[in-house]
Amino acid sequence: MKFNKKIAIVLLILTSFTTQNVLSQNKIDTELLTGTWVFDYDKTIAEMDPEKLEDFNKITSNPARLSLIEETYKNRKIFFLERGHYIQEQANGNKIEATWKIKNGNIIKLLNTKGSGKSYQIVKLNNDQLILITGTVSNRKRTPLFSTCYFKKAQ
Repeated sequence: MKFNKKIAIVLLILTSFTTQNVLSQNKIDTELLTGTWVFDYDKTIAEMDPEKLEDFNKITSNPARLSLIEETYKNRKIFFLERGHYIQEQANGNKIEATWKIKNGNIIKLLNTKGSGKSYQIVKLNNDQLILITGTVSNRKRTPLFSTCYFKKAQ
């Protein structure tokens, strides 16, 4: 009985170290994330899966919708500032402010002043590229136009 307890304790300690090591490997460098990122509209469309691209092409076949989408997304900037402040700025000047924090190592959680939130999974982050996969959006039932978003670091 005592032998089984010792084995259980050793296994628990090893599992704890292994879990901690795996989590630290997936942890996002917030200093690398902090700064200004510009939405790469063309790359995001070029990398869309065929089914989503077909839907996108149907939506954008209407020139007015295409114009609205381009006005909303082309040259969109996102700012991950220190102390968890976030700003999204569209080309037309509209701004959205929120707070941000990293959850579970690679999930960005945004929360606006009205309490509505969005989550994005960070797929890639380096000095010049950020790739996000849209996660949950509270208080919404529609799917996002772009499920994978490509950003370039602003110079």
